[in-house]
Amino acid sequence: MADEFCPLCGEPLDTSGDESRLCYTCGWFGDNTETRRAPWDPKVCNPIGNLVQALSLYRELCRQELLGEQFANATIPTNAAHSRELHQVKTRVREGLHSLIELFIVTYQLTPPAILKKDEKSGMVPWPDSWTVRRYNACNEPCDMLVGPCACGGWHDEQEQWVQDVLKLHNAVIQ
Repeated sequence: MADEFCPLCGEPLDTSGDESRLCYTCGWFGDNTETRRAPWDPKVCNPIGNLVQALSLYRELCRQELLGEQFANATIPTNAAHSRELHQVKTRVREGLHSLIELFIVTYQLTPPAILKKDEKSGMVPWPDSWTVRRYNACNEPCDMLVGPCACGGWHDEQEQWVQDVLKLHNAVIQ
């Protein structure tokens, strides 16, 4: 049987006779249809695998917090040791959430921005078709241009704050 590797961390998996696979490194569990057939290339970053692994670790932290709350509710409420332990678990969950948010931000910033080209002659930039949410001006007409004369009756400039906000929201730049 061919070698199989964990889809999250890329470590080799034990390929026993059944279809189930367990990664002893990161704790991933699944069947042999979900595994990778080749290890991760160390030169290539795997942000999606890192995010999935971080989410599964956060899920485990939340599960431990729930178990701690259930245990604290089942014991004597005046037990200070249980209260301290529960507070420590809640603190770890909060720290894990902050780390996860930072990981999402870094991964999002790794994604190269979409480049919107200005028309060479007119300098206009149309509103991309894939951007479904459109800005509505005072006349309730949806904007069809990011830069230039618009259906809403205005003339938009790329330095306007709302244009900059929309570009940031969609991780795009105008060139």
